[in-house]
Amino acid sequence: MGRRKALLGICLIVLAAGGLLFWEVQGREVILTDTVLVTAKTIEAGTVVSREDFKPAAVPKENLIAGALKPKDIRRVEGLAAGQNIAANSQINAGCFRKIGETLGKDESIFVLPEAWISMRSSSLRKGDWIDIYGAEDMTPLGRYQVAYVKDDAETEVKDADGRFRKDMLKREDGTSVISNVEVIADISRYEKIRKYCTELYGTLLLIQRGGDMS
Repeated sequence: MGRRKALLGICLIVLAAGGLLFWEVQGREVILTDTVLVTAKTIEAGTVVSREDFKPAAVPKENLIAGALKPKDIRRVEGLAAGQNIAANSQINAGCFRKIGETLGKDESIFVLPEAWISMRSSSLRKGDWIDIYGAEDMTPLGRYQVAYVKDDAETEVKDADGRFRKDMLKREDGTSVISNVEVIADISRYEKIRKYCTELYGTLLLIQRGGDMS
C-alpha cells in the first residue's frame, strides 16, 4: 500500500512538472497568443506582394489589430499592391492592400499634381501606373503613388490613341494629347508632404514611372 502511494506521488509530481513545463514552453503561447501574418520586411506603397514578403508570428491576443490575417489567409493578399507603406514586422489586414483599379482605400482621395510642379515625367504615363516621386532639386524621396488620371490642359484624360491600355511602357507610342496635370491616389498627409515641397520649398517633382500594375 505504501509503495503504491509512493508511486502515485511520484506520478503526480511528474505530471505536475510536465504540466508546468508545457505551460512555460508552449501552453502560455497557445492560450495567450494568436499566430498571424506579419511583414518580413518593410513594404513600400505600390509594391505587389508575394508570400515571401510575410512570415507567421505569435502576437498577444490583446495586441491583435482588427481583421488581422492568419497564415492560412496568405492567398487573399498575394498579387495585390500595398496601399500604404508597411513597416517590417507589422500585422496586416485586407485593408492594407488593393487591386489595380479598385476603389479608393480608407482616408484616400485623388489629388492633383499641377503641371507647374512637375519637372520631369514620361509622355507614356497612363492611368493605373505606379510612380515614385522625388524632389527634382535634391532627389528627396516623396513616396510611391498610383496614378488615378492623366489629363491634358482641357481636363481630358490622356490615353493611347487607339484607346487600349498597354502594360509595356515602350509600346505606348501615340497619345491622344499632351499631358498637363497628373492625379494620384493618396491620403491627405502624404499629399501634404508633396504640396509643402513644391509650395514652401519651391521645388519641382520628378515622376519616375514604374509601369502598369507592377506585377
